[in-house]
Amino acid sequence: RIVPPEWAGFWKFNNNKEALDLCNMNITELPTDLFVGCSKLEKIWLNNNQLTKLPVSLFAGGSQLTHIYLHHNQLAELPPDIFAGCSQLKDISLSHNQLTELPANIFAGCSQLQVIYLHHNQLTELPVDLFTGCSQLKEISLYQNQLTELPADLFTGCSQAHTIYLCYNQLTELPANIFAGCPQLEHVRLHYNRLTKIPTSLFTGCSQIVCIDLC
Repeated sequence: RIVPPEWAGFWKFNNNKEALDLCNMNITELPTDLFVGCSKLEKIWLNNNQLTKLPVSLFAGGSQLTHIYLHHNQLAELPPDIFAGCSQLKDISLSHNQLTELPANIFAGCSQLQVIYLHHNQLTELPVDLFTGCSQLKEISLYQNQLTELPADLFTGCSQAHTIYLCYNQLTELPANIFAGCPQLEHVRLHYNRLTKIPTSLFTGCSQIVCIDLC
């Protein structure tokens, strides 16, 4: 099911909407200008559809967007600048898709981002600067992917992160100081990987740790 182009005009003339629910509609394709003119839109539900790709400028002008839900689709890739301009974004769900890789700096303009769900995809590697500029991140979910290794500086700058899920991957080792920039870290899930040893300095500086799940 393709969203009709005339829908874009409808939202344009109803630009006072703060939330828009388009989930569970079997949508396969979205018009590029679907949200043009929706200057007050804060929350968008596009989950539980059958989207395989997103228009590059789908969220252009979404300076007030705080929540975007895209989980349970069939997305295999994301445009590099899909979230450019979403400076107020706090919560994004991309779980349960078919993503195999992510563009570098895809969240660079999302300085207010607090929660990101990327679990249940097919990610095999992550760009080192994936979370660059995301200093407000609190919860990062990457479990149930195909990750075999992680960049040493992946979480550098994530000083507010308290929960990181990395379980159910294929990790064989972890960089010694990967959590060095996460002094607020409380919960780390690493079970169901292929780790045979843990660096002694892995949690150095993480004085708030409450739970480490390794098995």
